[in-house]
Amino acid sequence: MQDRGLVAEDFDPLRLRVGAALMLMLAYGASVGGLLTPVGSPPNLIGRGRIEEATGERISFAQWVAVAVPICLLMFVALVVVLLLHNKPEIRRSVSCCRCRRRRTPSSTGTAPCRSPQ
Repeated sequence: MQDRGLVAEDFDPLRLRVGAALMLMLAYGASVGGLLTPVGSPPNLIGRGRIEEATGERISFAQWVAVAVPICLLMFVALVVVLLLHNKPEIRRSVSCCRCRRRRTPSSTGTAPCRSPQ
């Protein structure tokens, strides 16, 4: 990948920041997903029982999920944004020439003539 200009010359694939972000995403995602259902984690059942004791109102499984889905979606989006901002990918994006559809790295000078008809 170094010879094609996709990564820096001192790139070490064993120290990928994206790998760390994916591992953290897996752990945090499981935690966020645990909030989605009452049986997802023990504190959910405890909290559901305490609410029922305090108010006399029973929260059904469907009611819990209906309230938790938007919250979990927002938490997941925030999680993705935070993790990717702090663990940016090392691979450079390549840009394509609009006319000839050739792939170039952003650092290329673009001095080669375009071969597509104008």
